[in-house]
Amino acid sequence: MKKIILLMLLLFSTSATAQTLELVDVDFSSDKYGLSGILGLTVKNNSDREIIAWKGILTCYDALGDLAFKTKLKSRSANIKPRQTEVGKWEVEMFTSVHNVVMNNDADNFDCSLDDVKVAQ
Repeated sequence: MKKIILLMLLLFSTSATAQTLELVDVDFSSDKYGLSGILGLTVKNNSDREIIAWKGILTCYDALGDLAFKTKLKSRSANIKPRQTEVGKWEVEMFTSVHNVVMNNDADNFDCSLDDVKVAQ
């Protein structure tokens, strides 16, 4: 049993290196009815191994340098091939400050970063 657990840990190692997963772009949009906010992230796998899952904190500052929002994101089935770029989308909960920013602003006016990144490869 110990050998199986050790083997699983080796196969699905978790790393906290931010260089492995790079935030390329952020997009704010809404669903087709205009009720739900959608966060779109374009991320790049800079490693030589597939990223099967990742999580991190998206932090965005507005054009004045004020904190607009921080939100936790997780992709349990990312499956990003080595050196490839992928787009992921998350629906934002209504009646939150994140929803208000996403629904009423252009992502091009924000400086966003992906922090505290952890990946499983």
